Amino acid sequence: MRIIAFAVVLLLSITNASQADEANVVTEYTIQCYEGELVGDECVGGYWLTNQQTKYRVLIEQQIVVSWFPGLSEWQSPEKHTNCAIASLDNWTCRYSDNSGIFGFRSGTYFYEFPSGTSAEQAEKIRESWGQITVDKERWLTVQERGDEAILEHRHQREN
Repeated sequence: MRIIAFAVVLLLSITNASQADEANVVTEYTIQCYEGELVGDECVGGYWLTNQQTKYRVLIEQQIVVSWFPGLSEWQSPEKHTNCAIASLDNWTCRYSDNSGIFGFRSGTYFYEFPSGTSAEQAEKIRESWGQITVDKERWLTVQERGDEAILEHRHQREN
């Protein structure tokens, strides 16, 4: 009986720790245009594939955000952002330490702004050169599910 009680307590502890790990975390989902050109939010002449998610732990009281790429901890350490203004999990802004831009979430949607002095035309050209856009979780999962199918479809279209 003691062993069963211990196992139940251990299971509850693991479950609570797992839920605590996801507390105060929001996720940015991006998709990349491959073998094509990003024009606005369209992948012209190519196909979409998912990029690595970016997770953000938002520490409201400390006004700090920690970002990381899940599953890539052996290659990249989490990054701590301290120049932040945080109202809530879904509404916060941070400035990169090198002043290369401002990023965060507004009403639960990820955003990135180029430094002041960057024209709208320059910003759009830079953004298009990255070849990626931020999307909601549902679209990211849809693109992920279509991965191999999209590649094969694209190759078939190029051959014909």
